[in-house]
Amino acid sequence: MTAHLTDEQRSYLTDHMWAVLATGRMDGSPQVSMIGYVLDAEDRMVISIKSYTAKWKNALRQPRVAIMVPTAAPTRPSTARPSASTPIPCALSSRPTCS
Repeated sequence: MTAHLTDEQRSYLTDHMWAVLATGRMDGSPQVSMIGYVLDAEDRMVISIKSYTAKWKNALRQPRVAIMVPTAAPTRPSTARPSASTPIPCALSSRPTCS
């Protein structure tokens, strides 16, 4: 099945690289994971999932899934990524005292 996306939808999905995939566990509770994705030439979302993961097994058992591409997720082609020398802001630090 080919997706029919507007130019705006295609641009949004192409500019982002992370999505949230929700599948259903056997007990009916949700299993939610961050996944990377790309759009193929036919505007289909292509994701990579290992066959030993819960999301894979859940989707095989119950092929109804939900995918969300959050606006706050990092975008392509690059984002600022902290390096080993990037200081952690005091508010995020687990150290008892922060100078």
